This record gives sequence, structure tokens and C-alpha cells, in this order.
Amino acid sequence: MKNNSSETIWRTALRQEPALTDVLSDPIVRRVMDRDGVRAAEISDLASSFRRRARNASGVGEAA
Repeated sequence: MKNNSSETIWRTALRQEPALTDVLSDPIVRRVMDRDGVRAAEISDLASSFRRRARNASGVGEAA
């Protein structure tokens, strides 16, 4: 069986976590968010907050 470049790209993509913007633009995710009264901006803000906390906890970006 021959591997083509498209198959290789998909195999690589399936091993990676999707971008938050991609997840939030998924029609099924949007329907669930609408049903639950959650806005994309709320999720984005929450993710940003978690990233800041993780950065601060790990000391990344602090001067030596």
C-alpha cells in the first residue's frame, strides 16, 4: 500500500490537538454551546486564563 502526501498529512493532524478556534467553529459544538448558553468568547477567555496560570506556575518568561 502506497502512502500519499494527503494520507500522511491526515495521520499527522490526527495526532495533534485541534486549535481552539477550530473546535469552537464546529457546528455540533456550536449547537451544544447555544443550548447551554455558552459563548465562544467565554471559552476563549477561560482558555487564556488557564494558559496564563500555567505559564506563571512553570516560571516560563520570568527573568533569571
